[in-house]
Amino acid sequence: VAAIVLTLVVAVAWVAVPPYLADKRPSELPANVFVIRLPLSNATLIKGERAILVDVGGPKDTEALVAALAENGVSPKDLSLILLTHGHADHAGGAKKLRELSGAPIAIGAPDAVMAKQGRNDDLKPTGIM
Repeated sequence: VAAIVLTLVVAVAWVAVPPYLADKRPSELPANVFVIRLPLSNATLIKGERAILVDVGGPKDTEALVAALAENGVSPKDLSLILLTHGHADHAGGAKKLRELSGAPIAIGAPDAVMAKQGRNDDLKPTGIM
């Protein structure tokens, strides 16, 4: 269980790194972790006994995402969990469609669950961290 949690933390950290920090990304990922580049965000596939997908991209990214899963030897039905880092459409917009294709449950933090269910982004509130 600890190894799975550590892998998820590494994968979520990888997905959350913005493009302007690309040179700061780790040069290697664990052998069972695959980054899937999508137009506005990344998804991360974690392969194991049953695959886990971190983020799914936008509503129009599902076809490309399913093709990328297939390139990595995974069908939607192989997914055991769809883990969303947050509820914005560019990361969670395709979750409903992918759940329909896979049957996998969706996990998202409680603060973003309402926004994700509504299918629209809330107001962005910059925190001034940069």
